[in-house]
Amino acid sequence: MPDQSVPAAPSPAWASFEAVEEAARAARAHRVASGEVMTYMADGWVVREYPDGHIERLAPVAEFRDEDFPYPA
Repeated sequence: MPDQSVPAAPSPAWASFEAVEEAARAARAHRVASGEVMTYMADGWVVREYPDGHIERLAPVAEFRDEDFPYPA
């Protein structure tokens, strides 16, 4: 007799994670569209992303000091 079991539904925690990921993508798209310069961590570096898509590595996370990299006007 073939197995007729119903596949398990995704756990609520996973569904919540997916909703957060989607919200983060939407928020980033909105920030880019509004021309915001964003500074964040990626792959162990603090990086700055400009509205034209240019990404500049500022410093390794362990060595980053905010006062060394003033926010662009």
